Formats: sequence, C-alpha cells, structure tokens
Amino acid sequence: MTIRDRAITFTFLVLLIFAGRYTFGQETRASLGGKVTDLQGSLVPAATVVLTADATKVVQTTTANNVGEWRIDFLLPGIYHFEVSAPGFEMSKYAAIELRIGDAKTIDTQLRVGSRCLAPNVGFPPAFENR
Repeated sequence: MTIRDRAITFTFLVLLIFAGRYTFGQETRASLGGKVTDLQGSLVPAATVVLTADATKVVQTTTANNVGEWRIDFLLPGIYHFEVSAPGFEMSKYAAIELRIGDAKTIDTQLRVGSRCLAPNVGFPPAFENR
C-alpha cells in the first residue's frame, strides 16, 4: 500500500467517524417541565405531576424536587395533558400541550390552597373548528 493509498484510507475513516457522530446526534424526542409554586410564589416541593399522551393514553408520573421543579424527558412528539397536585392544594389541569421534535417546554404552575379534590380547569382549551 502506497503512502497515497494510506492517506486516502485515513481520510475516509476520519470522515466516516465524524459523519456517524453527527448522524446519531439528532434529537427525535421532546421534554416538558416546570416549577410549582403557590399563589404567593412559595415553592411547592413534592408536588405530583401526571402527564398523559392524548393519542396513546400513555401516562407518566413524576414528583417536583425540593425547589419545586419537575421535568419529563424523552417524550414522543404529540399532544399531551397534565395535572399538578399537592396535599393541601387544589389540582391544576393543563390540556392541549403540543410537543414537537426537540422541544424543551417549560410550563410553570401556581397552586391554590384548598382541597385536593377540587379541580379547576386551568390551561389551554382544545382547539375547535367553526363550521
């Protein structure tokens, strides 16, 4: 093998390595998260977030951390709805959240003090067609 052949082989291998690196680096999922506070802006740690994919009805649950933040990663693109609840607070609901490839959406929630069983419908109303 000549020096020229070795140089061509080496160049080809380097290009192949870098091309493969960028090909597999493309994001195909999304994430959704937020911060949970009360109406005065105080953090609500350990709030429960239940996220549901509208098309598949797949449910994912997470808990806010000690600073009231939560995040669910690796979500398929689509339409979602979620509920945020915590003991001693009313539940908040959000609907028609559209996630696209590569989205990293943040939706903050303010919970009202009250019974957990109350469920005001907060958030985005579903789109409708006017015929």
